[in-house]
Amino acid sequence: MRITIEKSISQLDSVWQQWETEGSLHAFQTRAFVQTWIETAAAAQHRLPRLALVELDNAPAMLFPLVLRPRFGMQVLEFCGGLLCDYEAPVLAPDCPDLDARTFQNIWSSIVRQSGAQAAHLRQISTVIPNADGTERSNPLTLLKAWNAGSSSASHSGGVDGATHLGRIHKKKLAQDSRRQLKRLAELGEVRFATAALPEEAIRFTKAMIVQKRRRYAETGVFDIFSMPGHNEFYLRMSQQWCGPQDSPRVHVSAMMLDDTILATHWGLQWRHSFNYLMPAHEGGALQKYSCGRLLLEWLISQVLDNGCTCFDFTVGAEGYKADWCNMELPLYGHVQTTGARGLAYAAMLRLKQAMART
Repeated sequence: MRITIEKSISQLDSVWQQWETEGSLHAFQTRAFVQTWIETAAAAQHRLPRLALVELDNAPAMLFPLVLRPRFGMQVLEFCGGLLCDYEAPVLAPDCPDLDARTFQNIWSSIVRQSGAQAAHLRQISTVIPNADGTERSNPLTLLKAWNAGSSSASHSGGVDGATHLGRIHKKKLAQDSRRQLKRLAELGEVRFATAALPEEAIRFTKAMIVQKRRRYAETGVFDIFSMPGHNEFYLRMSQQWCGPQDSPRVHVSAMMLDDTILATHWGLQWRHSFNYLMPAHEGGALQKYSCGRLLLEWLISQVLDNGCTCFDFTVGAEGYKADWCNMELPLYGHVQTTGARGLAYAAMLRLKQAMART
């Protein structure tokens, strides 16, 4: 076994590019996502890239896009993407072997030590990792000592078209209400749905999404992720550079419009056979009564399933509305690893925080 820690993607670009074509990885571990996040949010938040390449039997086998985060006077090792990374998993070579728990735990411990971190903190370890052929393989990070950290939800079509799948999962009352809302909106002007195919339109929709999201965060008291340095720039740059239909991953930015007014927006990632539903938003005030967010969601499900995706992934979170659409749920896991006294102190603070959240 050999572990190399790099500080730049350029040192790993060749093997990473090959594994994006043939290997196993989530959209959140693609070069486009990681590089853009490093150049925007990581730079603004003073996080230091630590990209770990693991070789087994003298051949590259695993790649971990990690970063050192300054916290409580120490360096904490996390996955690149931070709060914007919904699934934490390594990038695996197509011939990466399945490892036993002891072997992988030794690999992970070595990565943490070599990175210079006092602790490693993983928040959303996915159960599986998508393969290039549409199948999945187990995430080796699940071999670590971990705790349950919630779940992710998805709607799998089984290969049928969007309209057929919607017909299977759509509750009758919701479908009737959607038709009624569309009819009411049509009386006010031209209703249309659009997916950005050009950077200018992608930027316009993304800016609208950010405004709508920030308003909703303020209304509900939920933490505003756009208050963190670099996050606005991350979404805008991804939208500008990766919105083309041929891009992989593709930043899929869509909107529901009434004439020229944007009523609802969504920013997501299309990767291989899956569509990641990430940042839905909608207008407030008098327009809320038309359920524009749900209308855009229904259109999105039909549209992306008709264009080659078989999984509409709602990703993390236990929002109640997801039960209306999802037919699969997978657990997520958290993990902490320490090196030295300061790392132990971090783990103790984390346990205290978790205990307080349960009371």
